[in-house]
Amino acid sequence: MDICVRDVRFRYACATQCAVSGVTFTVRAGEKVALVGASGCGKSTLLRLIAGLERPSYGVIAIGGHIVADARTFVPAERRGIGYVFQDYALFPHMTVAQNIVFGLRSWGKHQKQQRCDELLSLISLEAYARAYPHELSGGQQQRVALARALAPQPAALLLDEPFSNLDAALHEEIRAQLAHMLSRARVTTICVTHDESDTIGLADRVLHLSGCAIVEPVRAALHAVGRA
Repeated sequence: MDICVRDVRFRYACATQCAVSGVTFTVRAGEKVALVGASGCGKSTLLRLIAGLERPSYGVIAIGGHIVADARTFVPAERRGIGYVFQDYALFPHMTVAQNIVFGLRSWGKHQKQQRCDELLSLISLEAYARAYPHELSGGQQQRVALARALAPQPAALLLDEPFSNLDAALHEEIRAQLAHMLSRARVTTICVTHDESDTIGLADRVLHLSGCAIVEPVRAALHAVGRA
C-alpha cells in the first residue's frame, strides 16, 4: 500500500520552530525506503505523523489512496493499519516472546493467533524462545521480536524508528542483514529512519534525505493525484 505525504508541517506546542516543514514524498506499495538525516531534523516526528501518533499542523497524508490526515480529516493510529517499531523496542517485560507477538491480535481466534505466532517465530528464527521473556534475550533478538509484533496484524505498512540504535557495532551489520531479509519476505511497504547512511546498503530500495526539516526529493505526480481525489 502506498504512502503519500504532501507539504506536511508540524510544530510541537512548546516549540518556536517547526519539527517538520513542508515535507513531500511518496513511497510506492511494497517499496522499502530509508529516511536519513542529521539528529533532530524531524525524522522520528515524521514517522509519528504517518502513524497517526501526532496530527500535522498543515498538509495531507494519504495511505493506499485514502486521506488519513488533512485540515478536515484525522484517522486515529489504530485504524491506519500501520506497524510501528520504536527505538527502544517497547516490549512488555511481563510477557513472553509469544505473548508479545500476539498482543495486537485481540480479535483473532486462538488457533489463528497460534498459527500467526508460529509463522513469525519462524520468520525471525526464534522458535526456541517462544516462552522466554524480553530480559532473557539479546538486543538483536529483542529487535526481531519487536518487528514480529509489528508485522503480526499484517499491516499495510511498517515504520521503523532507528532499528539499529541499541545494537553494539559487532551486531549492527549482522542484524541489518537479517532485517533486510525479513522485510523482503514480508513484502510490506516500509519506511526506516536512520542517521547512518551505511544502513541503507542492502536494506532500502530508495533513500530520502531530510534536511532542514524538509525532504530533498522531487515532488512526484502521485501526490498531485491524491490532492485531486
